[in-house]
Amino acid sequence: MSRPPTGARDRIVTATLNLLRQGGLSAAGLNDVVAQAQAPKGSLYHYFPAGKTQIVAAALEVYRETVAAQLRQSLDGRAGLARRITRLFEAVAQRMGDSRFGQSCAVGAVVLDLRPEDDELRLLCDAALAHWADTVAEHLQELPAEQRAPAGRLLVSLLEGAQLAARAAGHARPLQEAATAFAGYAKSLCLQPSVYEPALTRNPRRGAAERQE
Repeated sequence: MSRPPTGARDRIVTATLNLLRQGGLSAAGLNDVVAQAQAPKGSLYHYFPAGKTQIVAAALEVYRETVAAQLRQSLDGRAGLARRITRLFEAVAQRMGDSRFGQSCAVGAVVLDLRPEDDELRLLCDAALAHWADTVAEHLQELPAEQRAPAGRLLVSLLEGAQLAARAAGHARPLQEAATAFAGYAKSLCLQPSVYEPALTRNPRRGAAERQE
């Protein structure tokens, strides 16, 4: 487990990220950030002289790599694709449950608050979503090569929407349903069904897939 940040800059970035996950840009006012970071206000302007946009940008850059690492952790391994997909959505549900569904994706929350003039933050959010989609696609080796990129984008879109629905509902069911839906979609594209779901074997006499006991 990584150690909690101790430097003023790290505390400011972490506090900003927590506030973004709770309530988007509107929740991450400078006074709120300073209070949660327990840092002097002068240190905020020392590290981030351009103000709120610069702080939020730094938080989103950290978050982009954090989520990418979480995606890799869930999707790596030799388990079948269905199990890896389920593991990913279960991990997100666990993190949301830890906050009693009071926090969700920081990028999704920020996007909902963007104004037309917020081009810098919009581009950062777009880049984060694209990076996550690419990360997912790299782990969908069971799918035909031409389907991996669109499937990666679809999974990220499902994950973002399911987090929004789970937060509104106050429980994990939307995430569970999204995992099931994507797993079914991925199965329909798989080159080798036995790779998708290793527990399936084929009965040569009946020509039907049967589950091992």
